[in-house]
Amino acid sequence: MAEENKNQQDESVPVKKNDGKLRRDTFHQSLKTSEYQRRHAKRRKEKKKAAKEEKLRKKTQGKDETLKEGKNADSSESGSVKEDKPGKKKHRSGDRAKSTSNNRNKGNGTVTGNVSGTSEKRAGETVVSTAATVPPLILNQIAHRKVAEYEDDNVAVEAIHETEKAAETAVVYSSYSKDKKDTGRKEKKRIGERVAPEHRAFSSEPGESSQSKQRAQNRKMQRRQMQREYAKAMREGQNEAEAGKSAARSVSGLFGELRNKVQEYAAGNKRSLISLGCLILVVVLVINMMSSCGAMFEGMVSTTMSAAYLSRPEDLDAAEVYLTEKEMKLQTKIDRIETDCPGYEEYDYNIAGIGHNPFTLLNYLSAKYTVFTFEEVREEIEDLFSKMYSLTTTAVTETRTRQIPATDESGNPLNDEEGNPVMITEEYQVQVLRVKLTAASLEVLVADRMNEEQKEVYEIYQESKGLLQQFASPVDYYWYLYVSSYYGYRKNPHSDAEEFHKGLDISIPSGTNVYSGQNGSVDQVGYDSTYGNYVVISDSDGYITKYAFLQSVGVSQGDTVAAGQEIGKSGSSGSALGSQLHIECMFDGVYYNPILYFDVGTETMHGEEATGTGPSSGGFGSGGSIPPDAYDDPAVQRLMEEAVKYIGYPYVWGGSNPSTSFDCSGYVSWVYNASGVHPMERMTAQRIYDNAVVISPSEAKAGDMVVFTGTYKSAGPISHIGIYCENGTMLHAGDPIGYANINSSYWQQHFYAFIRWP
Repeated sequence: MAEENKNQQDESVPVKKNDGKLRRDTFHQSLKTSEYQRRHAKRRKEKKKAAKEEKLRKKTQGKDETLKEGKNADSSESGSVKEDKPGKKKHRSGDRAKSTSNNRNKGNGTVTGNVSGTSEKRAGETVVSTAATVPPLILNQIAHRKVAEYEDDNVAVEAIHETEKAAETAVVYSSYSKDKKDTGRKEKKRIGERVAPEHRAFSSEPGESSQSKQRAQNRKMQRRQMQREYAKAMREGQNEAEAGKSAARSVSGLFGELRNKVQEYAAGNKRSLISLGCLILVVVLVINMMSSCGAMFEGMVSTTMSAAYLSRPEDLDAAEVYLTEKEMKLQTKIDRIETDCPGYEEYDYNIAGIGHNPFTLLNYLSAKYTVFTFEEVREEIEDLFSKMYSLTTTAVTETRTRQIPATDESGNPLNDEEGNPVMITEEYQVQVLRVKLTAASLEVLVADRMNEEQKEVYEIYQESKGLLQQFASPVDYYWYLYVSSYYGYRKNPHSDAEEFHKGLDISIPSGTNVYSGQNGSVDQVGYDSTYGNYVVISDSDGYITKYAFLQSVGVSQGDTVAAGQEIGKSGSSGSALGSQLHIECMFDGVYYNPILYFDVGTETMHGEEATGTGPSSGGFGSGGSIPPDAYDDPAVQRLMEEAVKYIGYPYVWGGSNPSTSFDCSGYVSWVYNASGVHPMERMTAQRIYDNAVVISPSEAKAGDMVVFTGTYKSAGPISHIGIYCENGTMLHAGDPIGYANINSSYWQQHFYAFIRWP
């Protein structure tokens, strides 16, 4: 203990040396100095570390947090990992928060964590503003808090001030958001500039396949019309856009003036509150106007985009062709009934029309799936087909009666007193196979498969037809109504063989003007047994169109033609069945569905409505008109009044009166007889045709008859008959009896002639 006291004393007092002089104990003093320096260095290091961590905390907080006024910077201690700028290490926010919290308790000042960018000290100390780094929205709110200090209890003035604050916040925040979007667009552009050279180098490689080029041209074909519509929408919206820019400039100027007035309020200028409120109301109106213009323009572009097919042309074609193939197989199955089901004495056919509107299918698929590939919709098409058609066969044994000559016991014929054979009634049995095909409307089926939003898109497609029509109309007619054979699979009308039809046939009067669908040059003019007189035209983009079955040609090989220029007259040359126009569309050796790419005229042949593309399944629908209730000819009026009595009656093979119902010829015979217009005994469709006079389609009028061929295997060429009602419609014994549009693809395909009873 004494030794310890001695050491303590030695450290604190001078020591007398041998020379008699007093000298300070420098050894122990140096030890004290070294300890002080170590403690001081440690404190400096801790302060430096705390300052560095505080700076790091502020950087990692993010710019967007400055919009959340009043939120403390140290509120999060979750310990979640946050990333700093590239190249920095990851830190745990909880560790930073803890370190910063400890640091705040040291030194004279206190960091408040104010996210507005203003550093504040404790109460009573000066507030130091760093307005240069504060977002405009926060500055406005600070200014408004100052203005609020001078407000009276006047409710109106306070309301105007609140309106002013809301308007300022909307304008400034809009500007802040725009800055962020601009930054994003610039970054996207920089990325695109880096990627673009690589993409160009790839696309320009010598090994690029022709298939890639073809796909690019396919997309070009699809987008061309859409781009025209888009450009139109752009032009229509240009005035609104310019108005919006002008309004934006006005708002910018008004906002500058507004900010100056806010500063004046802070000085106590209460009277200007009312005038500023009026100014803010004007700003709000201008903002609303800008918003309306922008919404209008976006609506135009959105409508244009939603009206165009977005799937690839090859997928559109594949979907349509697949359904036509299944319909062709169904027709083949019906045609082979007597071969596949032999042994019956009679075959009773009740066959609904087979066919569909191609736009209905594509509009539905596009509305439901937006963009689809064929494989994605294959099962959907198969399910639609199964719901559209139902084919049944029923074997029955019918007991019938007939008149036969009477014989005696020896088998000798018996005669009456006048020498005429005596006839007796005999019963006999017949084995009959009843073949019935029912067809549901595709339009009705797809309507039940869409929600309300999809139905709205579907209706847009119904009007726009997918916006793919890049070629001019080949005729002046609204030819959608007169397509007799669509693009896709079908039974050849001459050989009855299954085939792929590369174009489409339009049934129009002979001598109709035929026009070029594109600007280009005439590659070929010729004649062959299939196409008859034909013209082939190509353009600089590589698209080729063909026009066949012409009566005459008005151009020569090598001629330059313009879209809409007459190139010939329609006719029935080659293998045409009646007066028709055959058109095809090709690119790079690949055929495309002409109905999607050719425009359409406006004229009609029978006064039909120039809308739609005709009904599916041969029934009455779009493109036809219900006949009038009254006719100028009294005889025709009586005929039609009798005919409509039986609408809805079922089809019955061999039926000839209301008690049994009717088949097609039985219905026509009964109506003409019962109305008193033309006495007509019960006859088959073939016999009616044999006894009538054939007339041209242009001569046909209400009260005439229209006959068809090949609807089933009949003894003669005529297999069906109906009563013509004007406007491209007929009344006939379908199942049930009702109206039908004779311009549908099914009836046009089987059309034979118009006839008139002599």
